[in-house]
Amino acid sequence: VLSSFVVNMVSTAIAFGVASNIHIDFLPQAICTVWNTLNILVSGFFLPKCQIPKWWSWLYWISYQQWTWSALMLNQYGEQSGTEAAVADGQCEQSFDSGAKCSDGMGSLLNRLPMLFQSVGFNKGGNQCTAMNNFTLNMFNLGSGTHSNQWLCLLYAAASLPVFLVLFYIGVWRSTRNKA
Repeated sequence: VLSSFVVNMVSTAIAFGVASNIHIDFLPQAICTVWNTLNILVSGFFLPKCQIPKWWSWLYWISYQQWTWSALMLNQYGEQSGTEAAVADGQCEQSFDSGAKCSDGMGSLLNRLPMLFQSVGFNKGGNQCTAMNNFTLNMFNLGSGTHSNQWLCLLYAAASLPVFLVLFYIGVWRSTRNKA
């Protein structure tokens, strides 16, 4: 919920900041659309950080959507999320051979995933839930370095909020001052 709040507040501040400074009817909407599209493209959904072209890598580091998405992923799959209910209830087995099975549909494929995780070496925590979590975080280069703490990721995302609020204030000030 906090991640959604941060991303929504920053998005609103960006829209207000752009709209208050540009007094042409269609231009703020076009600029915000391009800005959000670029943020989504470099946030890690479509391309991992290692596949983003070098000339766009700066946008990855200033993307508020990337930081909130990283915080959300760390919250769901990282070590800071606490003990999972499946581990506490004993549903997530300590061994890949003990057979916690998925049923129906894609169940046969999902039943083979723990073997894949074990062969790749993601079973450091000793059970298949930990292996799946580590695999998910490693797939997006999360869980180490600047992306190791969910609260730090949220702080980086929220750090852009004052910048756009000041931009909004400047736009309002410029449009409401008396013109002599």
